[in-house]
Amino acid sequence: MLILPFLLLAQPADAETYDALLRCAAFHTIEGERLDRDEGEAAGDSQKAVAADFAATARAMLSDDNDANAVETDLGQRKAEYLETLAAGELRDTAKQWTALELACKELYPMLARLDSSRSGEITGR
Repeated sequence: MLILPFLLLAQPADAETYDALLRCAAFHTIEGERLDRDEGEAAGDSQKAVAADFAATARAMLSDDNDANAVETDLGQRKAEYLETLAAGELRDTAKQWTALELACKELYPMLARLDSSRSGEITGR
């Protein structure tokens, strides 16, 4: 399975967090695309912005030695998994998983805030 090599890119203690960040990024990307499709272009911009924040946080967890494309590859895989689940049409199971994922993503928002504050410190510190 392709997941294992990419999980090893993150520090072992952080592999679960790295994966959760990517799953949240995939979730918000799909939600943003759905909003764009259902409500018109740019309706999902806020969802896509949150997805970008989750992906940036996952990217920040990787060491400088890791492949720069690892996050994009892993994110694409997570997104494909979710789209397959949605296409299977098992609505009740999908809704349960989606709700659980949304709640899990909310728990990661403080991590995004810490990353944002450290980024602004780097920018103003120059």
